[in-house]
Amino acid sequence: MKTNLNKLVIMFIWTIIILSCSTSPIDRVKAWEKAMNSNQIKSIVALYADDATIDYTGLVVVKGKVDIQAFMEWTSAMNTHLSLNSFRQIGDTLVCMGIETNDWLKTAGINELSYSLLKFTFSNGLITFAQAELSPESYRALIEANNTVMEWASKERSQQVADMMPQGKFVHNAATAKTMLALVREWREATKQK
Repeated sequence: MKTNLNKLVIMFIWTIIILSCSTSPIDRVKAWEKAMNSNQIKSIVALYADDATIDYTGLVVVKGKVDIQAFMEWTSAMNTHLSLNSFRQIGDTLVCMGIETNDWLKTAGINELSYSLLKFTFSNGLITFAQAELSPESYRALIEANNTVMEWASKERSQQVADMMPQGKFVHNAATAKTMLALVREWREATKQK
């Protein structure tokens, strides 16, 4: 346990060192990717401006550091892993593509999601706007899987669904991620999805 804590502290310190030494958008996005893949929520959130916006095209828009932190806690609880590629810098904007895997996707039968566009815009070294756009195939697969699981959950676990959606709006945080993971596992078992 202490060894893991020491490793996390060292990784956090290195992330801060890297960020303070480089203002290049590509270096910052690579630091973001590394922090995402090691669930360093504080390091991830530190890369965003206070009024930053993340736009997951057609899925969700997240605004401000408080909501960004909650969203990153959600992605961390899902055990999200990203692999970015094809970097291209245009001024203060970095564009790339990427692949995402996480535990919910795997349980739902989706090996990975492909992002045809990941766009990061910087001001004063911080991300002010991020856009993530899935490939059409990945978008369809995600929507179909989510709709199937949520349709089952609405019938079989309606209270849990209601708890994740106060006032009819889905809340992204660590607690809802854990509920979503439990629901997809129950759905898989109940419907014998392999």
